[in-house]
Amino acid sequence: MRIHTNTLTREDIYVAASTAGATVEGATLHGSRSHDHAFEVKLTGNSRRRPNGGSYGADRDAYAATWDQWGVFLGLLFDNDREMTTTYDKSADDFHYRTDGRFADLDPRNITIPLSHDHRFEFAGVPREQQCTKCDAIQRWGI
Repeated sequence: MRIHTNTLTREDIYVAASTAGATVEGATLHGSRSHDHAFEVKLTGNSRRRPNGGSYGADRDAYAATWDQWGVFLGLLFDNDREMTTTYDKSADDFHYRTDGRFADLDPRNITIPLSHDHRFEFAGVPREQQCTKCDAIQRWGI
């Protein structure tokens, strides 16, 4: 995932990933047209699914980060840099809307979100919204 920022450092990336219970498999520095710099980040974590390995296929020794691990990771980064953007989010407000506020105002010392849960999102009657069949997590799109 490409993260565009004016203030975040590589250390911020690693601290947020660690807090989310994920491992940074790559955090390469890049230029950005919209911000001071960008990071291309790949996380692994507790999912039962394999990560997308890009042009080389799935990594056989690692598992992908869960939706919640990515959410905690990005939520913490957005708390540190409200002007940050990602491949999928134009703003912190956009991210929090898409995730129904699940990762807003996190306390890094007390994360209460189950980070090992693989969600199964299905349509639940609201246009452009899906809810997990196992818990109350909601994801939205088409803002």
